[in-house]
Parts: sequence; structure tokens; C-alpha cells
Amino acid sequence: ALFAAPWDLADAGRIRLVAQDDVGNRAEMGFIDKFTPHPPKSDTIQLDDKFLNKVVSEILAQTPEVADRGDALASYLEINRNLRKKNAETLTALGGRSAPRFLWDEPFLPMRNAAIKAAFADQRTYVYNGKPV
Repeated sequence: ALFAAPWDLADAGRIRLVAQDDVGNRAEMGFIDKFTPHPPKSDTIQLDDKFLNKVVSEILAQTPEVADRGDALASYLEINRNLRKKNAETLTALGGRSAPRFLWDEPFLPMRNAAIKAAFADQRTYVYNGKPV
């Protein structure tokens, strides 16, 4: 069975199974036998004007709800913060309406010739002109 756990969980003993019946009888116990934490990796990504101008113009052309801030860095930060947040909210809402079962029966495979740039919960620092943004 698969059980979800927060990526930053340090103590698996905090994961508890709780059962309660209609009259309020309650039982609680730990149930994780083996838990192997995997600390997230961290990465620093250097941003430059060439990258910002290319990426921002492409995204703005496809997302009319995002206003051009007149500055590539400001627009990039708007996209990377607020648009990502809105997209995550949309995906969460869609997931909430999904069937409560696995909707696939084969493994997920990476695209051919695709480089793995990040894994789940990786921490990134974006740097522009020597300063974290």
C-alpha cells in the first residue's frame, strides 16, 4: 500500500492511524513500519537577461491573464510566484474531483533524451545579477 507523507517529515512516529465510530469511541496508533526520509536536494539557478526575455515573452504570449510588468525580471517573478500558485490551485481542484483509484496501470517513463532537472521537493534559489530573487 502507498501512504503519503509530507516531504519534510522528520519523525514517522507522528503519522498516526485514527479510527472513530458513530458514538465517539476512538482508537489511535502508529502504523509506519519502515520510513526512509530523503532530504531534498538544493540547486541554484542563474538567471540572465537573455533567458528572461525569451521565457517571459513566450509565457506572456500564451497567458493573457498575466500582465506584462514592463521589466523582464518583474514579469518573471509574477509568473514564477503567482501564476505557479494559481496553476497549483487548479491542479489541486482537479485532483479533488478525480476518481478515488489509480487511473494508470503502467509505470511512468521519462521522455526520451530528456534531462532530469529536478525531483520532488527540491529546493531552488534563483539568482539574478548576483542576488537571490
